[in-house]
Amino acid sequence: SYLDEAFSAWLGDPYARASFAARVSGQFAPIYWGALALAVVLPQVLWAERVRVSFAALIVIAIGVNVGIWLDRFSVVVIGLYRDYLPSSWGHYQPTMAEGMLLIGTVGLFSVFMLLFVRFVPVIVMFETKKEQQERAAP
Repeated sequence: SYLDEAFSAWLGDPYARASFAARVSGQFAPIYWGALALAVVLPQVLWAERVRVSFAALIVIAIGVNVGIWLDRFSVVVIGLYRDYLPSSWGHYQPTMAEGMLLIGTVGLFSVFMLLFVRFVPVIVMFETKKEQQERAAP
């Protein structure tokens, strides 16, 4: 999808080309390249079996990919909107207090629902369930 974005901008109108050039080499270029590195390049280390069987490496890769995807969403929203067709409306993005509180509230609400789910829906390991069924079936 990153290659498709570059190819479409190259073939598209001059505004799309300028927007892509600003995303790749402009003020927010570290966010774009960080998203590319974390979401595309980092998972490529999973080709090594030694990395795939390491629990700690999988956790680090999973967190890195999540950060990369978040950076990608940030670049779509913020970088896509900070340059308008009118130069008089150009400016830098600065999150407001309401946006920060909204972020904290959604994380808190998700955490509450996750904890409620863990509390009221027990985790049943499928292996143990199948093992019990086999023990009951065998005389």
